[in-house]
Amino acid sequence: MAQKGSSKSNTRTSSRQAPARSGKGNGSSSRANASRARQIPEEEQESIFAVIWSSHWGKILYALVALLLLIAIDFLVSMNHYDRFFTILGVEIVVAMVLGWIVFLVLERRKNALSEQDPDKSEMQ
Repeated sequence: MAQKGSSKSNTRTSSRQAPARSGKGNGSSSRANASRARQIPEEEQESIFAVIWSSHWGKILYALVALLLLIAIDFLVSMNHYDRFFTILGVEIVVAMVLGWIVFLVLERRKNALSEQDPDKSEMQ
């Protein structure tokens, strides 16, 4: 009886040891991967959208996607009536041009106001 109990415990320990070794190897590699991932703080990782936006071509890509999305929405709203589609699109183009002109004027006034104030400040000091 003692031999049966010891043989059962040997088989139990041997079956326990095999997965423990394979788990230990996987655990150490996963720990190494986790430590590599922890080296870069999460604040410093930028999203893919921010990385694309940071380049000149990325801004052009975003503008193109926005324009295509606007045209697709116009087409859906017009329900395959081309005269309605072009009317909506024309109104949007006119509104965009007027808003762009207003923004341009406001920015020019700010730039002119700042350039006029700088010589005054340098003369006073």
